Amino acid sequence: STNAIKHGFAAAVNVVLRIEDQPAFTTHVAKVHAAYKPTDYAEETFVDQIAAIQWRQSRLVALETALIDAQVGNHDRTLTEMWPDSSNDEYFHLVKAWQALARPPQKQPAVQVEETVSTTNTPPEDFDITSIELVRRYQVSLDRQLRNTLLNLRQYRKDFAAPPPQPASPPLAPNEPEATPPPPPPTPVEPQTNPPIPVQAQKTVTPLRLVTPVKKQ
Repeated sequence: STNAIKHGFAAAVNVVLRIEDQPAFTTHVAKVHAAYKPTDYAEETFVDQIAAIQWRQSRLVALETALIDAQVGNHDRTLTEMWPDSSNDEYFHLVKAWQALARPPQKQPAVQVEETVSTTNTPPEDFDITSIELVRRYQVSLDRQLRNTLLNLRQYRKDFAAPPPQPASPPLAPNEPEATPPPPPPTPVEPQTNPPIPVQAQKTVTPLRLVTPVKKQ
């Protein structure tokens, strides 16, 4: 089963976080396999990779939503104090949170520690544009990985496609002799015609004359 896999793209231990639903991931992998119908080990590897990338893409969408939602929560108290008339406007809270997420990191004021000045970048009001941009960079990377994997799967199926199956002859009925093919039609024989026998020319026979012997006196 997929739960028992300890390596590979579809291994739950390599993809699913502790806060995520592992049975849902198993169902997701099974549905992706049912959609692409891999026929050998190589295709199964490609399909597992597709399932893992899609799961991570969904995670980034949820992470982006959580970042914005967390920033909205951080502004709730400040907005209520500074803009009491807009405290019930949810979109106003979203606008101010989005502005905070769009700000670049700001440097912390210089602090002298043992005669050294150390300045580090700290995010204003918990989050800044670095957080949201990091999510989007991962989204672009996963989109590219998914596109390349789909192209590789398509090319593999094109290069190593199995030959089409030959149509099978219909089975014979039980105790039914095989039908013998009919004999070929006889070849027509042309009648032979004997050449005409030449008529021999008749010979002219001269009739013999009878000679009467003369008696001697």
